Amino acid sequence: MTETKTTVKTPTEQDASTILHDVTGKNAKSVKRFPTGLANYVYDVETEDGDSLVVRLARPDMKHFFEGAVYWYDQLQEKGVPMPKLHYSEVDGAKHGFPTMIMDRLPGENLGIVYPTLTPPQKKVLADKMVE
Repeated sequence: MTETKTTVKTPTEQDASTILHDVTGKNAKSVKRFPTGLANYVYDVETEDGDSLVVRLARPDMKHFFEGAVYWYDQLQEKGVPMPKLHYSEVDGAKHGFPTMIMDRLPGENLGIVYPTLTPPQKKVLADKMVE
């Protein structure tokens, strides 16, 4: 008996660019994968017309992460938590081959990168804001 291996397609920068164009009609000027993230492929995209967007893709076998992300996006937005505008989401990946989210890119640096550089008083202010 022979075993068959299933190959799971991994998202690329080209996929992010192609999906962005299909969804928004915008062309990407630059696409760069964020260095963080374990289960998602998250791309920092600047469009030719100057928009800063994030294209978040996942392998089809990881769609459960997107189900949670879309659920929590809706929950947090309803509670008034500042969130980037979500332009598009496709949890099952049926149309584009990958679960997809396209949202505005918030200005600034990733908190996971910045946090170790914060002073204890800055961390307290951040914690207070999050609790608020």
